[in-house]
Amino acid sequence: MSLLVVVAIVTIALNPLLYQGVLRLASRAPREAPLDAADYQQLPEGRLPASDTLSSRVVLVGYGPVGQVLHRVLKDYAIAVTVVEMNLDTVKDLRAKGVPAVYGDVARPETLEAAGVAEADSLILSAPDLDHKAIIEAARALNPKVQVLGRATYLSQLPALMASGADAAYSGEGETALAMLASLMRQLGSTDEQIDRERDRVEAEFAGRPTN
Repeated sequence: MSLLVVVAIVTIALNPLLYQGVLRLASRAPREAPLDAADYQQLPEGRLPASDTLSSRVVLVGYGPVGQVLHRVLKDYAIAVTVVEMNLDTVKDLRAKGVPAVYGDVARPETLEAAGVAEADSLILSAPDLDHKAIIEAARALNPKVQVLGRATYLSQLPALMASGADAAYSGEGETALAMLASLMRQLGSTDEQIDRERDRVEAEFAGRPTN
């Protein structure tokens, strides 16, 4: 199963209450001061493993409820994941559990470099309300081929997220609507092929892409 399909399934599975909880937590989360070069040198190494036996390497930005679910599923598929978080306590806790984690502002190239974006296959922006354009530009400067999956708070933000260079974009509003649509179509007797076709059409409309 491709990484994009795994992430799409997990995202669809998240219910509206969880998204509302993520937004509330994000609004209250403390924001630490950015690290300078000396701070980075003092922190334990957080780079992705260099082993060629791993099928995929992912940098996951944000370890809120959405990020935690994504992290668990990706690990279940033996995908190497490094977490980037602005909450220092979260980073310390992850490292204590043996999880590669980097503390810092993801819009700073040195943070992305420390997280191993240059060697990563995918960059998942699971936290809402990020400076997507700056992050994606910095990530692609390190790794032009990295696949970027982004999360927006509202449907209206998806076109801008895609225009910033994301390969795929999701929103709480959009994924809730798609999950409800799929459930309704199954009850009406639609085939999986029909549901997939309708999902593709609606997703294209959400992202502002032309539809057939």
